Amino acid sequence: MKYRKLYITLLICCSSLVTETIFSQGLSSLFNRGNTKKAAKGLSNMKNGSEDPADYILRPQYKVIADEPLWLLKKNSYENFYYNLLTGSIIGNYDLNLLTGNPRNKEELDWISSRQEASKSGDSVNIYQYLIQQNRDIDLYFQVSSYGDVGGGFSNQAIYYGFLTNNHNVQDTLIDRIRIFRRDIIKKYKIEESQFGLILDIQNIPAQLTSPEDIQNFKTFIEKIKKKLFPGSEGAKLGIKLPIIHEENNFYYVGNELLKRIIPMFDLVIYKNYSRDLEEINDEQLQWFVKGNYNFLKFDVDSLQKLGIPLSKLIVEFAYLGLNLKRDSTIDKLVFDRMNPIVSYDNMNKMADRSFVKESANETDSSMTKFKFKNGNEFHYDDEHIRLFKYDRLKSLGILGISLHGIGYNNIEKGTKYWKAIADVFGRIPDKLIWYFFGTLLGFLSFGFPYSVIKFWQARNILAKYKKYLLHTLGGWLIATFGFLFCLNIIPRNTVGVYVGLGILGILIIMILARVYLSKLISLFRK
Repeated sequence: MKYRKLYITLLICCSSLVTETIFSQGLSSLFNRGNTKKAAKGLSNMKNGSEDPADYILRPQYKVIADEPLWLLKKNSYENFYYNLLTGSIIGNYDLNLLTGNPRNKEELDWISSRQEASKSGDSVNIYQYLIQQNRDIDLYFQVSSYGDVGGGFSNQAIYYGFLTNNHNVQDTLIDRIRIFRRDIIKKYKIEESQFGLILDIQNIPAQLTSPEDIQNFKTFIEKIKKKLFPGSEGAKLGIKLPIIHEENNFYYVGNELLKRIIPMFDLVIYKNYSRDLEEINDEQLQWFVKGNYNFLKFDVDSLQKLGIPLSKLIVEFAYLGLNLKRDSTIDKLVFDRMNPIVSYDNMNKMADRSFVKESANETDSSMTKFKFKNGNEFHYDDEHIRLFKYDRLKSLGILGISLHGIGYNNIEKGTKYWKAIADVFGRIPDKLIWYFFGTLLGFLSFGFPYSVIKFWQARNILAKYKKYLLHTLGGWLIATFGFLFCLNIIPRNTVGVYVGLGILGILIIMILARVYLSKLISLFRK
């Protein structure tokens, strides 16, 4: 009984001591100029987090995919990825010959599957091998791409019709080649079958091929892929890339029957939030590339949902491309340069580093950042600030994933800034052990005080005996409780959480000062 009473007294004294220390020492230095600057800097750091994307981890509900087709894959570029922020990577592509089913880039396929490159560490490593070493849980995807540019005197409609009807067994040839390639990669680099998926990027299918028979042929092709490449329920993912919805007479968006029939067969749907064929988009709709991006992003997401694509499957892809606008002197207005509308990846790296007059983008409508030339022409692109703004807007719309087309092609400094935008929106800095340590200690104090008061009559007697310390004791308990919730991030460990804590302290200061002044007034009246 004696020890119990001693423990209770000690607990109350500790609570009182915490409050007394804060008010006796804290108040004297609270408004010190140097401390105020330090506090402001600390609050800023808590709000902005780390500047290094490597310090973040991706929140579990989000997906981030790096898309590196063979023609964009630079030597060792994949070593600059922040694998802590990646859930998947599309490495390499099967450039499909629609007439034969064979790849048009056989040598490049052999290179990506077999070639060993010297990494920065000096080790000899294959691309797939390196990806698995960096992130054992990463989902790998191989891409089948076709843009209808076969040539040979055939019309696009005839070429795609032959492919969809499996003329000369072109579909079977394609599927067999992919099956062998996938099997060899899995075996050679010890990759789990469930980790190696496939993305279909079949574009420029003529809008004339949308009869019920054509739609059924396309659906049969996808069913054949699932059956032969992903038998059973091994868990590997099958995805499809859809072009931007503003292209006129696009195969995927003529009517709504096709998507409703094929989308249930895919695990993810990657929507290309860009276009390399601006001639397929009218001038009025082209303006959304430059101004009002957020409104059109919302329009696109709403339209895709109406076409039967659930948000849980939808991933929005961004490319590191720019747009050229030229001054039309006849109307004194900027128009798209139809001869050279797209700024390529190579030129993006060169132009973004030059000392142009840069005009900041308008974040209220997510306009693009632009550089102005002396001749009145302009070059527009998304810098990392606008990209962050767009990511945040997509997040607010319920989008859970993004894809980054050719992000490894950025120079290292520019690429890091783009990764930082991803970290700020979709990531968080992981908790350090010290937060849990102090959170546990403060938790014992926070829960121990009310438990002792309720459980033991000795605690209630001591509180009654030392009433003048009651406010200090309650203050100490409130501070300990706030510290417990703050350390465990129940109250967010950011600027908002700090302001909540300062608010609690402010209330306690006012209450204690009011009590002190009230006591002095009472003593004066008694005299």
